[in-house]
Parts: sequence; C-alpha cells; structure tokens
Amino acid sequence: MGIKGRIINKLYSGDNKLLLLDQRYLPRWTVVLMDVVLCIASQILVYLILLGTPLFFPEKISLFQQGLSVLAINVLFFFVFKTFSGIIRHSTFTDILKVAFSSLFTALTIVLINYIGYFLSGDKIFLTTSLVLYMLLSFAIMVLIRIGVKEVYQYIKDSTVQSLKKRVVIIGVDDQTISLGQALATESNLHFELVAFLDKNFDSKRYKILGKPVIPLKNNFPEIISDYKIEGVLIISESLASEEQSEIIETCLKLGVEMFNVPLLDKWNVEDGIRNQIKPIQIEDLLERDPIYIENESIR
Repeated sequence: MGIKGRIINKLYSGDNKLLLLDQRYLPRWTVVLMDVVLCIASQILVYLILLGTPLFFPEKISLFQQGLSVLAINVLFFFVFKTFSGIIRHSTFTDILKVAFSSLFTALTIVLINYIGYFLSGDKIFLTTSLVLYMLLSFAIMVLIRIGVKEVYQYIKDSTVQSLKKRVVIIGVDDQTISLGQALATESNLHFELVAFLDKNFDSKRYKILGKPVIPLKNNFPEIISDYKIEGVLIISESLASEEQSEIIETCLKLGVEMFNVPLLDKWNVEDGIRNQIKPIQIEDLLERDPIYIENESIR
C-alpha cells in the first residue's frame, strides 16, 4: 500500500475515522444558504457585466433594494419548488429541474412586477436585461456547483474505496480462477483489487485475462510479491497440487502476505454472496489432520 493509501487508511479507520462519506445529507438550511450566496454572487456578476454598457439601472429604488427584492423572491421560489430537498452529492435531473423552475419563475415574477409598476407609475423598477442575465447566471452557477459536488464526492469515494482495497493475485489460470477474477472485478463492495494472475504454465507477461496480466510463476514468487506490492493471495486449494500449495503458503508466511482460500464454484453458497466465499486461511487449513486439543482438566 502506497503513501496515499496509508494516509487514507489512517483517516478512515479507528478513532480517526472521517465521517465525510458517511454523512447522509447536508442540512436543508445549509443548501438554502449556499444557494443564497450563489445568487448574491450572480447579482454582483450581472452588475459588473452591465457596468460598462450603455444600459443603466432604473433609479426608482436603490440598487441594494433591487438586489434584495430579487433575492427575496428567488428564495421564496426555493421553498415553493423545494430546491433544497435533494441530496446535493446525488443530484438528479429532477433536482436540476427544480432549480430551473425556481430561476424561471423568479424572473417571470419580477418582470411582471416590473411592468405592473411601469403601467401604474410610468417607470420601471428593474432593468429587464439584468433580470434575464441574472436568471441564466444564477441557474448555471447553482447547477454547476451541484454537478461539481457530485463529481468530487464520487471521486473521493472511489479513491478511498480503491485505496483501502487489498492488492491481491489469483494463483492459476482456469475456468475456476477466471470466474473468481470476474467476480472480483464486478463486485465493487469487495475489499480486494485484483492485480494479476500467476501461473507456472505461462512463459510470457504478454498474456492478459480480464485486463489483468498473467505473470509466469517460475521460482520468482517473492520477487512478484515485492514488485507488484501484493498484500494478499487467493487460491482455490482444491485445484492446486499439494506440493505447489504448500510452497506458496510457506512463502506467504515468510513474507507476511495474507492468504485466502476460495472453494470450487460448484460448492459456492449463492445465498451467502461472494464475500462470504473468500475466507482467510487458518493454521488448521495448513495441517493435513484434525487439530489437537489439550484437555487441561485431565492434566490438572
């Protein structure tokens, strides 16, 4: 495991475990507050964009009052369409649609108020161009932030899960081991990252199975463990010769590499799932007899 993996493993284990990925969702007031800040930022951007143009803002009310009015109406539609009800890191098309409706109805409402004021007093309250720009900018920024949070969360989650997985190899290449490798590749909840297949019948590294290299096993097992930073070895013991299995187990014990035993496919319990099929090899598994138990009471 590299430096990055060790750091993440430290942060996500024991008393130091971070709760970032375990947090179910942000409080609703946090989402509303975030959107309010983004709307204020959008208003400032609109002002800066129009500052050097021939267009001017009506002076019936101050710019501050105009901005506050637009913001109040926007927040009102946040609650009408419940833009804060979704989980940001799992934003869907429905959540984006809610943001779009809130921005659209905010703009339509203000335009309506604007023209009502114009017909009653002959003066507009808001600059229509600024309202259109505000609607587009605020919508784009709020959607981009949601997409960004979702992507960052997914990246952190994938990186964390990948870093915490044990780098393992599978001994042998046959229908049984290939099926096992395929199961490891498709089951994302397993704590194993398949690095390669090892087989003594291959004489070149140019072969690949499931996108993983097939490494020739020619009295070079310790070098393979070191070069590929292997942390675990998966074997289907019933498909290996007794001498070959003993040699691999002995080497793993010397190198401190974990060993896992997997039964033949036809002996799998489908209801238990693959996670429960992969079991660490116990010392009893290394003995070719039943373990000896000492009756302490008889000795006394």
